[in-house]
Amino acid sequence: MNEKNEKNVGTDETKDKRLKEFQENLDKLEQEERSRWFDRDEAALTEEEQQLDAWMHARRTEFRQRHDKKRYPLSLPFYQVRPIIEGDPLLGVFKDMPKGGNLHIHTGACGDIGSFFDALLTDGEYMRNVYIYLGPPQKNQPYGTLFYLTETPTSLLRSPTAGYYVKLSDAVHRRQLTKDDLVDLFTFSSCRTEECDDVWEEFHNVLYRISTILNVRRIFQGYYEDSFRFLLADHVDYVELRLLIRQVLSDDNNEELKKLNGLEYQRDPRNDADVKRELLDGIYQAYQTIHQEFPEFKLKVIISGSRTQSPEDVKSLLLLTDAWMKENLYAGENGFVIGFDLVSEEDHGNKTAFYAEAIFEADATVPFYFHDGETDWPDNDNLYAAYLLDSRRVGHGVNLYNFPSLLEKFMDKPIVLEACPISNQILRYVPDLRTHPLGEYLRRGLPCVIASDDPQLFNYTGLSYDFWVVYHSLCIDLKSVKRLIRNSYLYSGMSQEEKESKIKEWEGKWASFVSNALQKFDTKINKEDGEMFNYNGNCTPVGNCSPMGNCMPVSNCAPMGNCTPIGNCAPIGNCMPASNCAPMGNCVPIGNCMPASNCSPMGNCVPIGNCMPASNCSPMGNCTPMSNCSPTSNCAPTGNCSPMGNCTPMGNCTPTRWTSKSL
Repeated sequence: MNEKNEKNVGTDETKDKRLKEFQENLDKLEQEERSRWFDRDEAALTEEEQQLDAWMHARRTEFRQRHDKKRYPLSLPFYQVRPIIEGDPLLGVFKDMPKGGNLHIHTGACGDIGSFFDALLTDGEYMRNVYIYLGPPQKNQPYGTLFYLTETPTSLLRSPTAGYYVKLSDAVHRRQLTKDDLVDLFTFSSCRTEECDDVWEEFHNVLYRISTILNVRRIFQGYYEDSFRFLLADHVDYVELRLLIRQVLSDDNNEELKKLNGLEYQRDPRNDADVKRELLDGIYQAYQTIHQEFPEFKLKVIISGSRTQSPEDVKSLLLLTDAWMKENLYAGENGFVIGFDLVSEEDHGNKTAFYAEAIFEADATVPFYFHDGETDWPDNDNLYAAYLLDSRRVGHGVNLYNFPSLLEKFMDKPIVLEACPISNQILRYVPDLRTHPLGEYLRRGLPCVIASDDPQLFNYTGLSYDFWVVYHSLCIDLKSVKRLIRNSYLYSGMSQEEKESKIKEWEGKWASFVSNALQKFDTKINKEDGEMFNYNGNCTPVGNCSPMGNCMPVSNCAPMGNCTPIGNCAPIGNCMPASNCAPMGNCVPIGNCMPASNCSPMGNCVPIGNCMPASNCSPMGNCTPMSNCSPTSNCAPTGNCSPMGNCTPMGNCTPTRWTSKSL
C-alpha cells in the first residue's frame, strides 16, 4: 500500500470514529432530555400500545409532509382548519379514546350550539316564546341576544324598540337568519372574528347572546343535561365545572328585558344566598339526571367569582363556598363543591393580588384553582400570587415561561397547569400552536392536563380536538397522551378513594380502546390530487394489493411482493408462505383463479375452477374470467386484477372520500 492510500485509510478511520462518537452523544443527549419529561413515571407502553403509537406517528408524519410546504394548519385559527382536522384519521383515534377528565370548563360555554338551536327551533313552546334581538348593540345586549318571553315585547316595553325583538322561529322562517348565521353569531367561527380589534369584546358579546336565555329554569336544566351528554359522548367521564355565581334563575326573561331597556322591573324577592344556592342545585339536578343514566359520569364544581367584582363581594362568595364545602349539601355525594376561582380577562381585570386581603380576612379553608398567566404581557405577575396563595392548579399559565425561578417552584410543589390550547389560540395568546409554551412545560417535567375552557364558543364539544392539536403541534407520543389523561384524575379535586376508583375504571377502558383501535384504524391512507381517500371495505393493504372485505393485518400475511388474495381475503392459514410463491415473488393465491402474470413461464393464464379455459385467456397474461369471476371491465387496469369472486384491483382501488362519519 502506498503512502497516499495509507493516509486515506487513516483519514477514513478517524472520520468513522468521530461520526460514531457524534451519533452516540446525540443519542445520549436525546435520552437525557427525554428522562426529564413530565411522563417519566408512566409505565412503558405495552406491545399493542407500541403498535398503535407507531401507526399514529406514521399518520402524523404523513399529515406534516402533506401540509409542510403551505401555511401549516396549526398556525391558523381552529375555525379555519377544522375541516382539515376532520379529514385526519387521527381525530377518529382521539374521538374513540377514553380521555379521562376535563378539569377546566365553564358554565354557559360547555354545550353544543348547533343542537341548542335545533331544540329552540323544533320545540313548540320554545318556538312560541323565544325571541332574538335584531337591533343596534346595547350594553350587555349585543345583536342576536336571545330571550324567553311569556308576554310580547310590545306589551313589556311599550316603545318602538319592541320591534327589534323578533320571534326566532319567524326570523328563520322569513330567512332573516339561517341556522348557519346563528351558529356564526354564537361562536368564533368566521372571518368576523379576525376582523375584530378587541377579541375579548367579541368573546363577551358571544357569551351575552346566550347568557340571558340560560337564566330560564327549564332551559338551564336541559342545557346542562345536554352538555354533560356531549362530554360523555366524547369519552370524557369526569368534569370539574367552573360555576360563575352571577345568574338569577326565573321562569322567563320578562323582567330582564325591562331591566336591559332601562325600565322599572320587579326584583327577585329572595335573599342572595338562596338565589346562589338555586344555581348550584340546578347544576346538581342536571348532573344527577345524567349520573343515574350513566353511573360512570362524575361532576364536581369550582365556585367562581369575577375579577371585575369588589374585594368585599369576593370575600362573601369565598365564605359561602367555604360553608357549602363544610355542609353535607347532597346526601351520598362526596364533596360536590371542591374549590374557588377568579375568572375573566386578566389584562383588563383586577390582579389576583388585589384580592389577597379579602382572602386573608375570610380565613376560609377552601382550595384555590386560579385562572392566571392568561396574558399577552411578560410582566403580568398574577402567577406569583397564585403560588403564594397556594393554588392547587392554575388555569392556562401561558406566560409562566417568563419566570424561570417560579417555574421551578411550580414543579417542586407541584402546581399543575390546566392547558387550553384551542382557547389560547383563538383568544390570540398563542397564534401558532407549535410554539405553545405547553411544549416547554411538558419537557421540563411540569405536570399538566388538557382542557377545553369554553368549547361551545369555539364550536366544538369534548376534548378530542384539544388532544389532536396537542399531539400534532407538540410532537408528543402515546405515552405522553396516557400521562396527560392519567393526570386529569391524579390532580383532580376528587378524594383519594375516588381517584383510585376512576383510574382503575379508566385503565380497563384504555386497554379495550387500544385493542379496538388497532383493528378499526389499521387502514392505509393515500393522498391523490390533494384529497384523502379510504379504500373500500375493511381491508388492510398488503404490498400493492387492496383486497375487499375483512383482510388480515399486514403482519399476518406471508412476506411477499404483490399479494393477490381471493374473494374476502383468505385467512392467514390459507395464505401461501413465500416459499410457495412464483419465482417473481408474487403470491400464488388459493381459490378459483390464478392471474396469468403470476403463472406459468409461458405467460399464459393457468385457470383454475370456474374460469375459462386457457385458450380463452389473452396472451398478454390478463385472465378473461367467466362465471363467478368479476368482469375485467369493472376493475382498474386489468394487469393488476385478481380475476376471482370479489375482484379488488391492486394499486388502483376506487377510493371513497374520508369523512368524519367514516371514523
